[in-house]
Amino acid sequence: MLHLNSKNYIESEDLFKKALLLNSNNHQIYNGYGVLLKELNKDEEAAINFYKSIEIKEDYVNAYLNLFQIYKKYWYFIFL
Repeated sequence: MLHLNSKNYIESEDLFKKALLLNSNNHQIYNGYGVLLKELNKDEEAAINFYKSIEIKEDYVNAYLNLFQIYKKYWYFIFL
Protein backbone atom coordinates (compact mmCIF):
# COMPACT_ATOMS: atom_id res chain seq x y z
CA MET A 1 0.00 0.00 0.00
CA LEU A 2 3.03 2.26 0.09
CA HIS A 3 2.62 3.24 -3.55
CA LEU A 4 -1.08 3.85 -3.09
CA ASN A 5 -0.40 6.14 -0.15
CA SER A 6 2.12 8.12 -2.19
CA LYS A 7 -0.43 8.55 -5.02
CA ASN A 8 1.78 6.69 -7.48
CA TYR A 9 -1.25 5.09 -9.10
CA ILE A 10 0.35 3.76 -12.28
CA GLU A 11 3.05 1.86 -10.42
CA SER A 12 0.51 0.72 -7.83
CA GLU A 13 -1.76 -0.68 -10.49
CA ASP A 14 1.13 -2.57 -12.08
CA LEU A 15 2.12 -4.01 -8.71
CA PHE A 16 -1.41 -5.17 -7.94
CA LYS A 17 -1.68 -6.87 -11.33
CA LYS A 18 1.62 -8.65 -10.74
CA ALA A 19 0.56 -9.67 -7.24
CA LEU A 20 -2.67 -11.15 -8.60
CA LEU A 21 -0.72 -13.13 -11.17
CA LEU A 22 1.37 -14.60 -8.37
CA ASN A 23 -1.47 -15.14 -5.92
CA SER A 24 -4.94 -14.95 -7.43
CA ASN A 25 -6.57 -16.35 -4.29
CA ASN A 26 -5.64 -13.54 -1.89
CA HIS A 27 -8.63 -11.53 -0.72
CA GLN A 28 -6.47 -8.64 0.52
CA ILE A 29 -4.89 -8.11 -2.89
CA TYR A 30 -8.31 -7.89 -4.55
CA ASN A 31 -9.51 -5.49 -1.89
CA GLY A 32 -6.42 -3.30 -2.18
CA TYR A 33 -6.71 -3.24 -5.94
CA GLY A 34 -10.34 -2.28 -5.57
CA VAL A 35 -9.37 0.62 -3.30
CA LEU A 36 -6.92 1.84 -5.94
CA LEU A 37 -9.52 1.57 -8.69
CA LYS A 38 -12.04 3.43 -6.53
CA GLU A 39 -9.48 6.23 -6.10
CA LEU A 40 -9.21 6.35 -9.90
CA ASN A 41 -13.03 6.60 -10.19
CA LYS A 42 -13.17 3.18 -11.86
CA ASP A 43 -16.06 2.18 -9.64
CA GLU A 44 -17.34 -0.75 -11.70
CA GLU A 45 -13.90 -2.36 -11.81
CA ALA A 46 -13.42 -1.62 -8.11
CA ALA A 47 -16.72 -3.30 -7.24
CA ILE A 48 -15.71 -6.40 -9.20
CA ASN A 49 -12.52 -6.63 -7.14
CA PHE A 50 -14.39 -6.13 -3.86
CA TYR A 51 -16.81 -8.90 -4.86
CA LYS A 52 -13.88 -11.17 -5.69
CA SER A 53 -12.36 -10.44 -2.30
CA ILE A 54 -15.66 -11.35 -0.62
CA GLU A 55 -15.97 -14.49 -2.75
CA ILE A 56 -12.59 -15.66 -1.46
CA LYS A 57 -13.18 -14.68 2.17
CA GLU A 58 -16.85 -14.17 2.96
CA ASP A 59 -16.25 -12.56 6.35
CA TYR A 60 -13.74 -9.93 5.16
CA VAL A 61 -15.42 -6.80 6.47
CA ASN A 62 -13.15 -4.30 4.70
CA ALA A 63 -14.30 -5.47 1.28
CA TYR A 64 -17.95 -5.07 2.32
CA LEU A 65 -17.27 -1.57 3.64
CA ASN A 66 -15.47 -0.56 0.45
CA LEU A 67 -18.25 -1.99 -1.69
CA PHE A 68 -20.78 -0.08 0.40
CA GLN A 69 -18.92 3.17 -0.35
CA ILE A 70 -19.50 2.59 -4.06
CA TYR A 71 -23.18 1.73 -3.54
CA LYS A 72 -23.61 4.80 -1.37
CA LYS A 73 -22.15 6.98 -4.12
CA TYR A 74 -24.86 5.86 -6.56
CA TRP A 75 -27.69 5.19 -4.11
CA TYR A 76 -29.79 8.19 -5.15
CA PHE A 77 -30.01 6.88 -8.73
CA ILE A 78 -32.04 3.91 -7.51
CA PHE A 79 -34.87 6.16 -6.39
CA LEU A 80 -35.08 8.38 -9.48
